[in-house]
Amino acid sequence: IEVDLEEQTAAALDDAGSDGRGETKDEEELERLEMMRQLPSTGMAQPQRIKVDAAWIDVKPQHWGISLLQFRELLDEAQSDETKTWRSDTTVAVLVRDYVIPKTAKKG
Repeated sequence: IEVDLEEQTAAALDDAGSDGRGETKDEEELERLEMMRQLPSTGMAQPQRIKVDAAWIDVKPQHWGISLLQFRELLDEAQSDETKTWRSDTTVAVLVRDYVIPKTAKKG
C-alpha cells in the first residue's frame, strides 16, 4: 500500500483546525504523521508506535498478526454482515476499510 504522507499531513492540518489557544485539535495525529514521515521508505518492518498514557511505545511486528482462526472468524463476520455487500472479489483493502478499521477504532 502506497501512502502519501504529505497529502495525509496536509489533510490532517486542514481537519485539525485550532482550539482557540493556537493548538491543533488533534495534536496526536499530527505527531503520529511526523513520526511516519521519518521512517525509511524501504527495508525491514518498523515497530508500530502507539500512545499509552501520554507515552509512545513500540509494538514489534511479531505482535501485529492474527491467527488463521481469527482471520476465518473475521471473514465469516464480514460475509454475514447484512449492512454491507460482500462479493467473491472483495479485496483485502475493502475488508480492512469496512471491517477491520471500524472494529479496531480507538483500541490502541
